[in-house]
Amino acid sequence: MNRFFDYPTLRIFLDGMLCMMLVYTLISYVWHRKRLHFLYSAYIISLLIYFYLNDVCHFYIDTHAPDGLTNRALLAESVIQCFSFIIYGRFAIVLMDLRTNDRVSVRLINAIAALALLLIVFDSIKFLAGTTDGPFQRAFYIASRYFVCFCALATVPRILRLRNQVVSFFITGTLFYVSGALLGLVMHQFGWDSRQPDAPFTFPMIPMEIGVVLETICITVGISLLNRQTEREKIQFQAQLIEQLQENERKQQQLQRIRDDIARDLHDEIGSDLSGISILSGVAIRQLDHQPEKVRTALTIIGETAQNVMSAMREIIWSLNSAQDSMEQLSLRLKETAYNLFEHTPVDLEITFQKNLPAGLLATQHRRDFFLTYKEILHNIVRHAHAHTVAINLTVAHETLWLVIRDNGVGFNPALLRTGSGLTNMHQRIARLGGEIDIRSQPGEGTAITVRCPVPASQAEAVAPGPPIMM
Repeated sequence: MNRFFDYPTLRIFLDGMLCMMLVYTLISYVWHRKRLHFLYSAYIISLLIYFYLNDVCHFYIDTHAPDGLTNRALLAESVIQCFSFIIYGRFAIVLMDLRTNDRVSVRLINAIAALALLLIVFDSIKFLAGTTDGPFQRAFYIASRYFVCFCALATVPRILRLRNQVVSFFITGTLFYVSGALLGLVMHQFGWDSRQPDAPFTFPMIPMEIGVVLETICITVGISLLNRQTEREKIQFQAQLIEQLQENERKQQQLQRIRDDIARDLHDEIGSDLSGISILSGVAIRQLDHQPEKVRTALTIIGETAQNVMSAMREIIWSLNSAQDSMEQLSLRLKETAYNLFEHTPVDLEITFQKNLPAGLLATQHRRDFFLTYKEILHNIVRHAHAHTVAINLTVAHETLWLVIRDNGVGFNPALLRTGSGLTNMHQRIARLGGEIDIRSQPGEGTAITVRCPVPASQAEAVAPGPPIMM
């Protein structure tokens, strides 16, 4: 017979393949530090030792070695095989997370582990008692192996329900292993194991080891897929972490911007008023005895200035208060601001706001920018326009929130004022909302300012179409 197909050569080839799988799983364990890889490495090692001890046992039997030596080898072989059952069961539980996904399969695997421990105890007692294998012992040995195969096969349909790609490789590998073990067991039971060195398939270990090799190939492919899945999850987690860090950075920048805006508002709107109150208070004290009429005038101005400070503080607090998120509250605040600004002016104010605007049109962080832009536009009209008529329109159309403010004042050339800080701040604020500002004006022809801000489609659909926007 061809020497390449004798028993030792085939065993070396199969053992070499198992060693390659072992090296891969050990490298995976060193790289990933997962219990899964450690258990499978221990399982392959136990099988390699078992196959070696099986050869040793038959060598002792064939050479008529002393009974004590042969019995020790048989005990070691049985113990290692039983430990391989236990380790493989632990590996299966970890691989498919059966404690969470299928507790019945866990009980079947635990039954195999309990039987394996019972076999270890049984063989140890038999070894210590110095008894030889009789019909009962051989029947118990064969029945226990059949029971292990039955429990392993019983888990297959249950595990198949998990419908996982890794599980399919595990099931295929387990079927190879169980099929090889059953074939070897049948050969042993019916005396087909003539063990001729030139005919390797007369050894029961050959079909079993071929099944083990095919099983390790399937499991190794499954572990590779699991490793790739783990790497993808790790990359996805890192991407989510980076996104979260970026979001935190955006929130920090937004918080810093709000702080800067508050500081600027306190300085521009409140600081000068408080400074004026302080100066007028000193003047009033000096004039108290000699010019009481001027003191009365100073106190009146102080009172009006204090009212302005209180009004400015209310506006700042309102713009930061998340409880004022509804568009109804925003509309009321916009109207109140306009009426207060034009109360003591000869301006004819016309305000038209669309009714029943939903709360979610503007987020909290956007509401402040929108309000400050609106307020800046009105302040500019009061200071510079010299207008007699001001019309303010707020509506929603085409998934856009429209704010249109017109006056019949003196007008100006927008190109000449584009770099002004007030207009720049307005453009920056609305840009943060994803919107735009359109300014149309000519000297002597008044001004029309249109603010467009996108709104969520779901919110826009809930709003009845507003009146046409006249540009």
